[in-house]
Amino acid sequence: MKETNPLTDKEYQALAQLIDMACKRGAFGAPETAAGGALWDKIAQYLQSKNIPPAKAEEIKKDE
Repeated sequence: MKETNPLTDKEYQALAQLIDMACKRGAFGAPETAAGGALWDKIAQYLQSKNIPPAKAEEIKKDE
């Protein structure tokens, strides 16, 4: 059975940016930052496998 991906590549880019911005702004404590970083790594790896860089917040707003 083939798995379907419920998120678009653009949504993965936005999610990676959201995690990055929240971590930089101190929205998470240390344990949450570690979990957020691990999730960001997985998302970035997925995007990299498709030759898509994580987008900057400005890029996401322009494309909406």
